[in-house]
Amino acid sequence: MQLKVIWLLCWVMLSINVDASPAAIQTNIQANYAYLYSDDVLSLVDVQSEVESQWTKVDSLGSYGFREGEFWLRIRLKNTSPAQVSPIIRFSYPSHDEVDFYEVSAEQQLIEAWRMGDMRSRSYGALMDKHPAVQITLMANEVKWVYARVKSLNAMVLSLDIMSEQEHQSSVHIQGVFSGLIYGVLLVMALYNFCLAVSMRDKAYYVYVAYVMTFLGFVLTLTGDGYYYLWPDSPEINRVLLPLLSGFLIIPSLFFPYYLLDIKKYAPHVIWFYRLAGYLATLFLICIPLMGIALSIVVLNTLSVILSIGMLLMGLYLSYKKVPLAGLYTFAWFMLLSGLAVLSLASLGLVESNLVTRNAGLLGGVIEVVILSLALAQRISKERNDKMRAINDAMRNRKLFQELFDQAPIGIGRFDLQGNLVAANPILIRMLGFSSEHAALKDAHVLSNVITDHEQIKQQLLNHKKVLDKELELKDVAGNIIPCSVSLHLYEESGQRYIEAYVTDIRERVDAQSMREYMEQERLTSIEQLVTGVAHEINTPLGVNITSVSHIKEILDEVDGEMQRRSLTRDTFNQFISDSQQLLQIVTHNLQKMSNLVRRFKLVSVAHTDKVVMNLKQHLELSLHSHLFIGQNIQVDLNCPDDLNIESYPAAWNIIMEQLLENSIVHGFPGKQIHKKITITVTLLSDEQIRFEYQDNGQGLDSDLVKRAFDPFVTTKRGSSEHAGLGLYRIYNLVHRALEGEANLQGDSGFYLSLTVKAPLQPIQHSA
Repeated sequence: MQLKVIWLLCWVMLSINVDASPAAIQTNIQANYAYLYSDDVLSLVDVQSEVESQWTKVDSLGSYGFREGEFWLRIRLKNTSPAQVSPIIRFSYPSHDEVDFYEVSAEQQLIEAWRMGDMRSRSYGALMDKHPAVQITLMANEVKWVYARVKSLNAMVLSLDIMSEQEHQSSVHIQGVFSGLIYGVLLVMALYNFCLAVSMRDKAYYVYVAYVMTFLGFVLTLTGDGYYYLWPDSPEINRVLLPLLSGFLIIPSLFFPYYLLDIKKYAPHVIWFYRLAGYLATLFLICIPLMGIALSIVVLNTLSVILSIGMLLMGLYLSYKKVPLAGLYTFAWFMLLSGLAVLSLASLGLVESNLVTRNAGLLGGVIEVVILSLALAQRISKERNDKMRAINDAMRNRKLFQELFDQAPIGIGRFDLQGNLVAANPILIRMLGFSSEHAALKDAHVLSNVITDHEQIKQQLLNHKKVLDKELELKDVAGNIIPCSVSLHLYEESGQRYIEAYVTDIRERVDAQSMREYMEQERLTSIEQLVTGVAHEINTPLGVNITSVSHIKEILDEVDGEMQRRSLTRDTFNQFISDSQQLLQIVTHNLQKMSNLVRRFKLVSVAHTDKVVMNLKQHLELSLHSHLFIGQNIQVDLNCPDDLNIESYPAAWNIIMEQLLENSIVHGFPGKQIHKKITITVTLLSDEQIRFEYQDNGQGLDSDLVKRAFDPFVTTKRGSSEHAGLGLYRIYNLVHRALEGEANLQGDSGFYLSLTVKAPLQPIQHSA
């Protein structure tokens, strides 16, 4: 629609003659022009008495800029036809303050006078034209003079059109159609966008309406339509409205791009320009009464040029920065500036004044208004598309949220402040023990039968709006307590407050924590047992030694006393020597027992030598042959590959073999057992792992003892200093720490120990 309006305006402008002066002048009228400028007020008599040299003769009249004095025009008309004619003389520019026409005969006698101008009340006897115009009657071959006095604070555009009555009527009609079209377009645009502004409550639309209405008032004043149609009896309005409306027009011109282009969002660094321009426009409006109308119009033109160029450059910059709608706004502003520039140049007399130049600002402004309306329409379209996109995104996000809600690995629910459950995902439904969502929403009252300490939680929510990762106990429909980690958020939707809950079942974590606490307790118990075992094993020989040393001291004191009394006999001394030797033997024996215990305690610490490449079968055979059990009627079967070369710790394997063989001899085989057999099997599992299996056919272990076999001080020979119960504990440490493996023990039928250890295969390096 907006583009059609632009094309229609262009067609109307092009269909009108550009300049009526040469084409519309009647060919049977000969006109000669001259003008006189005076800073003083002159009368017709004064002008007629001026010498001819004071007059400036021209072929046609034009624009003479802004002048404070008055211009006198002299037109000599001669009818060259044999018939009477009645030409109409009309100023092409409608807005002059004072225009006086004088019809004078060839003998310089005044025939008739007319007083016109938009600073005077309109004369209803004059021609029906907003332009100052008069009709002169010329008889055949008659000569008349027409004097015109012009005084105005506006630009002195003095071009005249001389036309027939029919041509005048046609021109007035076309001008009326054109003006009606212009005002109709402006009013339609203002009304349409005002409705949109009320509907959308967008500041850009309100500013646009203010801009269009201010521009409409400016056009009415500039073209003289306001004076001619609206306030013909109040000419002083024109004097004030032109600079006032021009100044006010700057303000919406600044605010409109500010809101249309959303400068605050897309280009906040240029806000200073709009503020500065607004301050200048406001200052101009304030200073109008001080400057006067003439000076204010000159200042207005200068200010308009500066701000217009600045806003055009700003539009180009924003277009370069890809600000939405900046390109369309810049084009619209360029059209307006082009029209205003042509109009200003015509007003200053720098370009020819004709119909196009006189209406260039009007046409450019209307095109700008239409293009800006198009920009607003695009904004509506963009906002609608953005809204539809947002709706689609919201629907997609809602669908995605629903999928996440349904498939979430934790329980998610929503309930109101009264505790009524309004939504729950499948995990939460199953967690609470309900068969369906309907049953859960119907029967699950969160604040009474789900959360155990609901009052405290509710108060925290009301105070802080959220509760994060709080461990609570929930009750399912059967009354079972479920430990959970719960995060709660209080939010408002449609005026109703809801609580959203994220529930994680932490039973496994609680069980794991319980297991860790149990293992810690077991570790502390093992340490306690270790300390108790150490105290028990060392306390007996230590106590005996203390007693022995005390007895030695007693008999030593006794012998010393007899020596002091000189009553010591040989028999007494010999008895002292014998008792001392026996006591020293006891002390030595017990110290040896304690030394052996300490040595065994040290071996538990998994001390081992460095890794070497070894043949495991040869190493195991050496361990077997070096043990003291040989000759005790025990059969040993060793099943191990001959070429099994591994990288491992020889000392660790020596200790393992020694402890296992000792365990079988001391604990496994009862004294009455005749056939005693030990089987050792080594199996290659991979290039990095082997399985070592040790089994005897002895009496085995009780099930309770199997569970504690790898604990320290677990033994069936309590009280013996040689068997402190550290053998399997030591093997367990070696396997897990040094050999990086696992140990598995069975004791149902005989003793069976399986070790799966890390043993990388390595070729043996032979020395040269």
